[in-house]
Amino acid sequence: MILALPGTMDKARVTTTLVDAVRECLFSYAIDAGDDEQIRLRLVLHAGEVVVGDGEFAGGSVVQACRLVDSHVTRQVLNASRGAPVVLAVSDDWYRATAGEGYVPKTGFEQVTVQEKSFRETAWIKVPGLSSVPGLTDDDRAVAPPARLRASQGDRHGIPFIGSIGKVEGDIVHGDKNGSVTHRTVYYGRTAE
Repeated sequence: MILALPGTMDKARVTTTLVDAVRECLFSYAIDAGDDEQIRLRLVLHAGEVVVGDGEFAGGSVVQACRLVDSHVTRQVLNASRGAPVVLAVSDDWYRATAGEGYVPKTGFEQVTVQEKSFRETAWIKVPGLSSVPGLTDDDRAVAPPARLRASQGDRHGIPFIGSIGKVEGDIVHGDKNGSVTHRTVYYGRTAE
């Protein structure tokens, strides 16, 4: 599922309040759910421009969020985090705008490299409720060169992504509804497979 919110949303509040609410809801659901009905979630927070057309989202920001949520690192951490319903990964830009600026606690975040296909990015990962991230290897903790440096060297990874998201309630456009979009924030999550 992709949830796009206006760029005016408070990233710190999304990083704390929304993530905590998702975690609590999953814990509440788990109380009455059977073992085969448990839901565990890989959740990614990333901000950037998004192209919207016919109920679908596309663009480099969507690709980046998809690569982060489907990465080996997030899957590996979720598998190692038995009992925890959520693994949170945030893009390097998101981390710098929130934890890096002191708006959210840095506690529990680990810097990782996500390498998927031709995509290589630095991200930050944590398991809400735990003080450390289980399942990481030394290779996962290696740091990718900054995106701005790679872009100047000609390494482009922005492959357009088109996907169906189902029904979205409310107005998610920040700007002109006739196609002139000023900014969007992308929040992407997928259940464990």
